[in-house]
Amino acid sequence: MMVKFKRIALFSNDDNVQVLQLLGLKRGFEQIGIECFASWPLPKAPQMEAFLDVWKPDVVFEFDRSRNQIEADCSSALHVSWVQNARNFGVSVLEGAGGSDLVYYCLQPERLGVKVDPGSCRWLFPGADESIFYPDDSEPYRFDLSLCGFLHSVIPLEFLNGPIVVDGQRCCSVQELLDEIIASNLYGEYGYDLQAIHDLILFRLKRSNPRIEMKDLPQPLLELFETRLYRLYRRRIIAESMLASTGSVAFCGRNSWLTWPQFAPFYQGDKTRPSDLARIYRQTRLNVHECPLGLHHRTMEVMACARPLLVGYSYFCGTPCDIANFFTPGEDFIWYSEKNFVEVAREALADPVRLQKIGRNAHEKVMREHLWRHRAEQIIRDLSA
Repeated sequence: MMVKFKRIALFSNDDNVQVLQLLGLKRGFEQIGIECFASWPLPKAPQMEAFLDVWKPDVVFEFDRSRNQIEADCSSALHVSWVQNARNFGVSVLEGAGGSDLVYYCLQPERLGVKVDPGSCRWLFPGADESIFYPDDSEPYRFDLSLCGFLHSVIPLEFLNGPIVVDGQRCCSVQELLDEIIASNLYGEYGYDLQAIHDLILFRLKRSNPRIEMKDLPQPLLELFETRLYRLYRRRIIAESMLASTGSVAFCGRNSWLTWPQFAPFYQGDKTRPSDLARIYRQTRLNVHECPLGLHHRTMEVMACARPLLVGYSYFCGTPCDIANFFTPGEDFIWYSEKNFVEVAREALADPVRLQKIGRNAHEKVMREHLWRHRAEQIIRDLSA
């Protein structure tokens, strides 16, 4: 029996991607008749207690925070946590976690360093807002290929050559450690295992300081090893492959793209407004998704615009997070790898009829199953169960 929830409060971090997902969920809940409050950043304990006392929601839904991490009495409402990251703004999402009535993941928990029984793990993936992301064939094509996303700035030499110092003791230089990580092939074509990288880092650094632990490393180094390095490695290779495929390319995201001389001439701006993103998607013959997570907000948005999509193989293939569990390769999207990107992209661009059919197929499937309204309905079903 479906439980009737009248009010749901949504909170996210002060992060553009999470805020847009927050607003998408808000629209989804409102479409199914539930009053919804949405705000960011995550409220502190006194503000949360005051809000619960005044607005009295049935459910509090938070990005990257569980009930036990609020440090407030939230017993008056059910609590739902959607875990998307291991760390936000330097703060661990996992430390002290627990107490929520429902916990969702959008990627394999072990990739975040969480051990969860696979049978008990619940999944929630981003959706699309059909009021913004929709087909519009009046938009003229401007690009053969486009990639929307963040590419970190070129790492300064002074940072790479700098020493890693813990408790006043020099362990090695940043460059020396990076060389060992890259030589280990842990940053593979299809992704990386965060725990394996932690193990290698500690193995190397404990030679100099046996007492060192990951938490002892400076925050910039943790961010480099846990998030920045793989994206620098992988996204740069795919961006260069795009340029090798065609001269008609667009890169969108933060202006750190401009620190790369080979990419700067093709940079089209940040596109923080969803309507601007939708326009780029529609103006591109073949959009490129470069991220281990295939079930990403970008894939949903591109497909909602009825535009074809290249998706890279990753370590999520064959897992519950595999995009192929929900969309059919060759019919709804096109696979690529680092090795065959140029060949696949050129072959696809040479067949516009096929691309148009793939775009239509994907659009129809998103409309049936992958709007934010569908995600809201899933949450209500899970809470009722």
